[in-house]
Amino acid sequence: ALASGSLRLVRGTFVQDCWKQRKPWPMRQDMPESGFWPAEEACTMWQMYGPIFFLALSYAWLHPTLNDPEMWHLERLAYILKEYRSSLLSMFTWFRQKGAVDPRAPGPPEDIGMFIDFCSLPQQDTDRGIVRSQEEHEQFVSGLGVADIIYGHASTTVIRITSAPTSEQRKYHLRGWPIFE
Repeated sequence: ALASGSLRLVRGTFVQDCWKQRKPWPMRQDMPESGFWPAEEACTMWQMYGPIFFLALSYAWLHPTLNDPEMWHLERLAYILKEYRSSLLSMFTWFRQKGAVDPRAPGPPEDIGMFIDFCSLPQQDTDRGIVRSQEEHEQFVSGLGVADIIYGHASTTVIRITSAPTSEQRKYHLRGWPIFE
Protein backbone atom coordinates (compact mmCIF):
# COMPACT_ATOMS: atom_id res chain seq x y z
CA ALA A 1 0.00 0.00 0.00
CA LEU A 2 2.89 2.37 0.72
CA ALA A 3 4.71 1.54 -2.52
CA SER A 4 1.54 1.91 -4.60
CA GLY A 5 0.58 5.22 -3.02
CA SER A 6 -2.67 3.84 -1.60
CA LEU A 7 -1.36 4.84 1.79
CA ARG A 8 0.55 8.13 1.96
CA LEU A 9 3.00 9.24 4.63
CA VAL A 10 2.75 12.84 5.76
CA ARG A 11 5.94 14.83 6.21
CA GLY A 12 6.63 15.67 9.85
CA THR A 13 7.48 19.23 8.84
CA PHE A 14 4.02 19.56 7.27
CA VAL A 15 2.37 18.61 10.56
CA GLN A 16 4.48 21.13 12.45
CA ASP A 17 3.70 23.82 9.85
CA CYS A 18 -0.03 23.17 10.24
CA TRP A 19 0.30 23.93 13.94
CA LYS A 20 2.47 27.02 13.36
CA GLN A 21 -0.18 28.36 10.98
CA ARG A 22 -2.99 27.23 13.31
CA LYS A 23 -4.63 25.29 10.49
CA PRO A 24 -6.16 21.85 11.11
CA TRP A 25 -4.50 19.02 9.24
CA PRO A 26 -6.51 18.39 6.07
CA MET A 27 -8.15 15.20 4.90
CA ARG A 28 -6.15 13.34 2.28
CA GLN A 29 -8.10 14.70 -0.67
CA ASP A 30 -7.33 18.28 0.49
CA MET A 31 -3.65 17.69 1.29
CA PRO A 32 -1.09 19.55 -0.83
CA GLU A 33 1.22 17.12 -2.61
CA SER A 34 4.17 18.82 -0.89
CA GLY A 35 2.80 17.59 2.46
CA PHE A 36 3.35 13.96 1.45
CA TRP A 37 6.42 11.85 0.93
CA PRO A 38 6.50 10.49 -2.64
CA ALA A 39 5.72 6.75 -2.46
CA GLU A 40 9.10 5.53 -3.73
CA GLU A 41 11.05 7.88 -1.49
CA ALA A 42 8.93 6.92 1.54
CA CYS A 43 9.72 3.23 0.90
CA THR A 44 13.43 3.96 0.55
CA MET A 45 13.48 6.04 3.74
CA TRP A 46 11.59 3.38 5.67
CA GLN A 47 13.98 0.67 4.51
CA MET A 48 16.97 2.78 5.45
CA TYR A 49 15.79 4.29 8.75
CA GLY A 50 13.03 1.95 9.96
CA PRO A 51 11.34 3.07 13.19
CA ILE A 52 13.15 6.40 13.24
CA PHE A 53 11.46 7.41 9.99
CA PHE A 54 8.02 5.74 10.00
CA LEU A 55 5.73 6.99 12.77
CA ALA A 56 2.05 6.06 13.12
CA LEU A 57 -0.40 8.13 15.13
CA SER A 58 -3.02 6.48 17.32
CA TYR A 59 -5.65 8.89 18.67
CA ALA A 60 -9.38 9.35 19.12
CA TRP A 61 -11.20 11.34 16.44
CA LEU A 62 -12.97 14.35 17.94
CA HIS A 63 -15.42 14.88 15.08
CA PRO A 64 -17.00 12.34 12.71
CA THR A 65 -15.80 14.01 9.50
CA LEU A 66 -13.35 16.77 10.47
CA ASN A 67 -11.41 14.59 12.89
CA ASP A 68 -9.59 17.30 14.90
CA PRO A 69 -11.34 20.60 14.09
CA GLU A 70 -10.08 22.49 17.16
CA MET A 71 -6.52 21.17 16.62
CA TRP A 72 -6.44 19.57 20.05
CA HIS A 73 -4.41 16.58 18.83
CA LEU A 74 -2.41 18.67 16.37
CA GLU A 75 -1.09 20.88 19.16
CA ARG A 76 0.14 17.85 21.10
CA LEU A 77 1.54 16.09 18.06
CA ALA A 78 3.45 19.19 16.93
CA TYR A 79 5.11 19.35 20.35
CA ILE A 80 5.90 15.62 20.30
CA LEU A 81 7.43 15.94 16.81
CA LYS A 82 9.52 18.92 17.88
CA GLU A 83 10.98 16.90 20.76
CA TYR A 84 11.30 13.79 18.59
CA ARG A 85 13.20 15.65 15.89
CA SER A 86 15.57 17.15 18.49
CA SER A 87 16.59 13.64 19.51
CA LEU A 88 16.99 12.15 16.01
CA LEU A 89 20.80 11.93 16.25
CA SER A 90 20.76 9.97 19.50
CA MET A 91 17.94 7.71 18.24
CA PHE A 92 19.80 7.19 14.98
CA THR A 93 22.92 6.12 16.88
CA TRP A 94 21.00 3.78 19.18
CA PHE A 95 18.88 2.15 16.45
CA ARG A 96 21.93 1.80 14.21
CA GLN A 97 23.76 -0.08 16.98
CA LYS A 98 20.72 -2.36 17.35
CA GLY A 99 20.68 -3.08 13.58
CA ALA A 100 17.35 -1.34 12.94
CA VAL A 101 18.94 1.29 10.68
CA ASP A 102 20.79 0.51 7.46
CA PRO A 103 24.54 0.77 8.18
CA ARG A 104 24.91 2.72 4.92
CA ALA A 105 22.69 5.52 6.24
CA PRO A 106 24.84 8.67 6.29
CA GLY A 107 23.16 10.17 9.36
CA PRO A 108 19.71 10.70 10.80
CA PRO A 109 16.88 11.55 8.42
CA GLU A 110 16.12 15.24 7.95
CA ASP A 111 12.40 14.58 8.32
CA ILE A 112 10.06 11.76 9.28
CA GLY A 113 7.05 10.11 7.64
CA MET A 114 3.79 9.94 9.57
CA PHE A 115 0.77 7.76 9.12
CA ILE A 116 -2.20 9.88 10.21
CA ASP A 117 -5.30 8.05 9.04
CA PHE A 118 -7.24 11.23 8.21
CA CYS A 119 -4.41 12.54 6.01
CA SER A 120 -2.94 9.25 4.80
CA LEU A 121 -6.09 7.51 3.56
CA PRO A 122 -8.94 8.89 1.41
CA GLN A 123 -11.83 10.09 3.56
CA GLN A 124 -15.50 10.87 3.14
CA ASP A 125 -17.17 14.08 4.32
CA THR A 126 -20.91 13.94 3.90
CA ASP A 127 -21.26 17.48 5.31
CA ARG A 128 -19.29 18.77 2.30
CA GLY A 129 -20.66 16.20 -0.15
CA ILE A 130 -17.32 14.40 -0.49
CA VAL A 131 -17.68 10.71 -1.25
CA ARG A 132 -14.73 8.48 -2.10
CA SER A 133 -14.36 7.71 -5.79
CA GLN A 134 -13.95 4.07 -6.80
CA GLU A 135 -10.16 4.55 -6.90
CA GLU A 136 -10.17 6.26 -3.51
CA HIS A 137 -12.34 3.49 -2.07
CA GLU A 138 -9.83 0.90 -3.30
CA GLN A 139 -6.96 2.91 -1.78
CA PHE A 140 -8.86 3.18 1.50
CA VAL A 141 -9.53 -0.56 1.63
CA SER A 142 -5.90 -1.32 0.70
CA GLY A 143 -4.64 0.99 3.46
CA LEU A 144 -6.98 -0.46 6.07
CA GLY A 145 -5.83 -3.90 5.01
CA VAL A 146 -2.33 -3.14 6.25
CA ALA A 147 -3.30 -1.31 9.45
CA ASP A 148 -2.16 -4.27 11.53
CA ILE A 149 1.27 -4.03 9.89
CA ILE A 150 1.48 -0.28 10.37
CA TYR A 151 0.77 -0.44 14.10
CA GLY A 152 2.50 -3.75 14.81
CA HIS A 153 5.64 -3.67 12.65
CA ALA A 154 9.01 -3.63 14.39
CA SER A 155 10.12 -0.89 12.00
CA THR A 156 7.43 1.61 12.91
CA THR A 157 7.09 3.83 15.95
CA VAL A 158 3.57 4.36 17.26
CA ILE A 159 2.68 7.64 18.94
CA ARG A 160 -0.39 7.25 21.12
CA ILE A 161 -2.25 10.37 22.15
CA THR A 162 -4.57 8.82 24.72
CA SER A 163 -5.84 12.03 26.27
CA ALA A 164 -8.83 13.99 24.97
CA PRO A 165 -10.56 17.23 25.84
CA THR A 166 -12.62 17.04 29.02
CA SER A 167 -15.72 17.79 26.93
CA GLU A 168 -15.17 14.60 24.89
CA GLN A 169 -17.32 11.81 26.30
CA ARG A 170 -15.89 9.00 24.16
CA LYS A 171 -12.37 8.75 25.51
CA TYR A 172 -9.50 6.94 23.76
CA HIS A 173 -9.74 3.75 25.84
CA LEU A 174 -13.49 3.44 25.12
CA ARG A 175 -13.09 3.24 21.34
CA GLY A 176 -12.48 0.24 19.12
CA TRP A 177 -9.88 1.53 16.65
CA PRO A 178 -7.40 2.87 19.21
CA ILE A 179 -7.57 -0.42 21.09
CA PHE A 180 -6.76 -2.23 17.83
CA GLU A 181 -3.91 0.16 17.08
